[in-house]
Amino acid sequence: TRIRALPNTLGIIPNSKLAESIITNYSLPVLEMSAVIQCGVDYGSDLEKVERVTIDVAKQIQETIPGAKRDFQPFIRYHTFYESNINFSIILRVEEPAAKYIVTHEFIKALKKRYDEEGIEISWPIVKIQHIK
Repeated sequence: TRIRALPNTLGIIPNSKLAESIITNYSLPVLEMSAVIQCGVDYGSDLEKVERVTIDVAKQIQETIPGAKRDFQPFIRYHTFYESNINFSIILRVEEPAAKYIVTHEFIKALKKRYDEEGIEISWPIVKIQHIK
């Protein structure tokens, strides 16, 4: 069996191996799927503002980028207190799997620009060093 991947590579799989495998079909029953983007902000961030700004950017992307599902309401979910930041997922929706890449690409660029304008910091890893005498 031959399977063509998104980067236009061709995989050849013996049928005996294929019959023993679990296969995920991203185009059945429908092509539409979620695009989940991970992000994190500084602990000093106003999380209500982060949510408001992030949703605003996500809505703009959903409405303007070809392949984005225009009638989907994007949402954000905070999920982890991490080493230097509070992590969250932003969920957008695309009309078909290949659109996920351009939608994610455009969203990240737009979000970074907007965060810079709004003074929202995407944190860097921080290590505290304590000197004891």
